[in-house]
Amino acid sequence: MAFYIRKAFKVGSLRLNLSKSGLGLSAGVTGARVGINSRGTYVHGGRHGLYYRKYMKVDKKSTAQGSKINREGGTSNYSNSVALFHDTGVTFPSQSAELRKISRKEPALPSSTLVDTPFKIASGGTFFLFIFSFVQDMEWLFIPTIILGMASLGWMGWNNYWKKKSELALKKSTELTEIQKKLSKETILLDKKTPYRWRIWFAQHLHALIGELAMRADGIDTLSTLRILDDEVPADKEVVERIRLSTFGNLLDEMLEDHLLSEKEEEAIKQLLNQLTIPDNMIALELERLDHFSRVRKEIERPLAETDPGIPLVRGESAYEVFDHSRLLNERVLNRFQRDKVHYRELGYEVISEGKLIITDRRLLILDRGSREYRLNRLVDITADPEAGIVELNFSDRKSPVLITVKEPLVLAARLEKILEEKVE
Repeated sequence: MAFYIRKAFKVGSLRLNLSKSGLGLSAGVTGARVGINSRGTYVHGGRHGLYYRKYMKVDKKSTAQGSKINREGGTSNYSNSVALFHDTGVTFPSQSAELRKISRKEPALPSSTLVDTPFKIASGGTFFLFIFSFVQDMEWLFIPTIILGMASLGWMGWNNYWKKKSELALKKSTELTEIQKKLSKETILLDKKTPYRWRIWFAQHLHALIGELAMRADGIDTLSTLRILDDEVPADKEVVERIRLSTFGNLLDEMLEDHLLSEKEEEAIKQLLNQLTIPDNMIALELERLDHFSRVRKEIERPLAETDPGIPLVRGESAYEVFDHSRLLNERVLNRFQRDKVHYRELGYEVISEGKLIITDRRLLILDRGSREYRLNRLVDITADPEAGIVELNFSDRKSPVLITVKEPLVLAARLEKILEEKVE
């Protein structure tokens, strides 16, 4: 039994996937990935809540002949085949997927490459006076033009000097804090003579870098570090709050990458949130996300208990889970076309049946106008895709998987796994 709830670790564009079925590796960008795991090579694609995955099956004989057998039994003389997935709007929107995708924009920090307005005005004025005095043959303007040009060059040199000094101070301050595992007056290496503009630039960037370091790095006390930042490197309070909220949001996004929030993770993230002292009205979204994923975890971990399915069962059969809204789906080819010797298939889902889903210790039943049932003792693989809102079930007596959509696919997958482990013989 391979229960697929993804736990991923990212290194650049590569992603390492861990599951009960083994170790895997995938590469690509959001919406289009190719990977390898214990089941073989697969493609995984999609965006905005709906993703598609298929494992590649290669027929050695047909490949050697330069042809490929497609799933419908036809033959293509083209060696390349691409499946494009289209959202047909039949899957239930997953609140977990929607909340996980929400992230805050990074606050706009002042750039060290910006040139002050006075320098722009002086430079523009110098150029205009030089051209004007040359065209009009006004020699008396040459001297003021030269003076203004020299002043502009001096201003540029002065500005560049403090730019480099501030950037170097920021780099060294961050490195010392990371090495010494603490922030102190000695590690804040800003020259007291630094002009106001560059003090603001240094303060905001130090809050961003040291703040993230304090939230991420082990051995650095977050609360005391943030307090020292506030006391020793004052900056606009609203800007600092936005910086810390953005950093916290990024950490929460990474934690929810697998759509799961463990009890230990929840405790750590709430403790961190309390240390940030951000107003409640600014963190309402983050609190909503934490509350939702906490409820999903508790639902997944809830012990099995018999429930009333609302229908008669056979003697000795017990029901353990009921989902009021579910849809049984079928994957179908919407369109085919060929372009540049590549065979494309546009795929999508259609609804076969919609109604109540009941899981007993023997069967999985979907009640519509009639009923459909699947024997749990023949269930060999469960794949939960929270982004798509899909649970894919593979049975030993069926060639194609059973596709079911519910609002929280991880809950369905977890309850099925628990019933199989504890109740199905």
